[in-house]
Amino acid sequence: MPDVCLQGCRRLMESPVHESVHDSEESDMKIIPFLAKSFSVCAAMFSLGVLPLAAQPGGGGNSPFVSTALAPSFTNLDYVGKGNARQMLDLWVPQGDGPFPLIVWIHGGAFRGGSKASPPPFPDRLMPRGFAYASIGYRLSTEALWPAQIQDVKAAIRFLRANAEKYKLDRDRFGVVGASAGSHLAAMLGTSGDVTLWDTADMPNAGVSSRVQAVVDQFGPLDFGQMDAMQMPSCSAGTTNTAASPESALLGCTIGTCPEKTREASPVTYVDAKTPPFLLAHGSNDCNISPEQSRLMAETLVRAGHRPIFRVVSGAGHGGTQFDNASYLALVDSFFVRTLKGGTSLTLDAAEYQNAAVAPGQLVTLFGRALAGAATVAPSQPWPTSLGGVRVAVKDAQGREQNAGLVYVAPGQINAHLPADLTAGEATLTVLRDGETVIQDQVQVLSSIPTLFSKTVDGLTRPVGEIVYKDAAGTDVIAPLLSSDASGAPVLGRLRFSETTGPITLNLFGTGLNATGPAITARVADVAVTVVSSGPQSSVQGLDVYKLEIPRTLAGRGEVTLSMLVNGIPATSVRLSIN
Repeated sequence: MPDVCLQGCRRLMESPVHESVHDSEESDMKIIPFLAKSFSVCAAMFSLGVLPLAAQPGGGGNSPFVSTALAPSFTNLDYVGKGNARQMLDLWVPQGDGPFPLIVWIHGGAFRGGSKASPPPFPDRLMPRGFAYASIGYRLSTEALWPAQIQDVKAAIRFLRANAEKYKLDRDRFGVVGASAGSHLAAMLGTSGDVTLWDTADMPNAGVSSRVQAVVDQFGPLDFGQMDAMQMPSCSAGTTNTAASPESALLGCTIGTCPEKTREASPVTYVDAKTPPFLLAHGSNDCNISPEQSRLMAETLVRAGHRPIFRVVSGAGHGGTQFDNASYLALVDSFFVRTLKGGTSLTLDAAEYQNAAVAPGQLVTLFGRALAGAATVAPSQPWPTSLGGVRVAVKDAQGREQNAGLVYVAPGQINAHLPADLTAGEATLTVLRDGETVIQDQVQVLSSIPTLFSKTVDGLTRPVGEIVYKDAAGTDVIAPLLSSDASGAPVLGRLRFSETTGPITLNLFGTGLNATGPAITARVADVAVTVVSSGPQSSVQGLDVYKLEIPRTLAGRGEVTLSMLVNGIPATSVRLSIN
């Protein structure tokens, strides 16, 4: 890497913009792909990177989650007191004195099926970390119409809160998670808070709050009135606005003919400044409920002043095995640790997306408080393992402790290069300042997380890299895919086949590949493109470069999606503009 480029990167890192990126969550440490504002090779290192989910291609359907192997501590607790088997819950409580934060699972089933039995394995993973867990039932639409379902889940929350001391629960730290219809009810709990619209004179535990403090929404319907309009073009036409749809059956009226009731039953209706933290996850290929439903909720939360996590799960449909893999589960677990326990949870975050896993040799950024005494930039490569009195120790699953390379340290941010030979599994990451531990937590290490650096511009994910071609005179032309003008506004690089008679080459930058000669396939729109080469970028430790040849057959396509699979793992999908 030219020294002038290193100097430019240093100046960018010293800019205070990096200190304020996550100042709204000052008690957490976050770990993200590198940040900066330049758009040459420096930009490839530091531009906003969106981490892909380490999912396998395919998926879809209504694949069930893996079930917990642990027996509940208490079964069939009647939270209403009327003996209805649907209005009961099971509860898992860890050993110890408590009080324990609680995670509540709400099952799916199109509002007319499913049960509290065999919930996902949250207890297996989170009870050892001090969480209690409940799986609740509720009346189905075949038994009772709306609002019976929201009344039931609110009654369950009130019951658990009213009996918090008995069951060693922390009444102030309740989180909810669901799937599909269950996520609709989880989101309703999150957004409706203490709304009393559905209260009745005979409801149990009157006066006890039904608020929750964190919500994980997995491919749930969030605005009934817009579901058909949001159906993806690649899917068959939506059927929500028919009398036979699950939503119409739930409300007892055909969606589209009862707007007030439709609005009343939609979680987006109740978003306000008091809405708790949300994690929204949705399959990219979901033809049952469009991922645009989750995007709408994320945008609504942002407008209300929140910073939701929004994850589009590449290759997944309405559920699928992608929601059971280690990277995704680590994301969910980290979210609950951060929101319900506070303190030292590690989170991978890039723009509006987050992940909770890293790869050996990956470039990452940690956010927190008092991480360093002052801003200090590494003078050269190889990256030093101690900088400004700061050290980042990583102990992998085999118990080996190594130090990460440090590129930049500051009170609120550390840019680091993880050791290249970390063993896959759970690792402990510790930030030390002058020999004293500042913060420590666990993070999942996967063998590879192919990440393209990118930045969201006008709602589209744009890659960071270079456009390379020969002009009419045979001169090599190199232009950035993303740059900025004098005011700092983003400028998109366009692939202009009119300026060359040959193909156009893209050099795309990323991190986390951690592989030699991996099997990589790439497509632009519906056209397979040649991956000329891939691997480490020679002058910057931790930086990967993918060289793709874009054929002339794509000329004039306009806005298209570039997608890649690396050893079966989807990399970040990005948008290109081809004139």
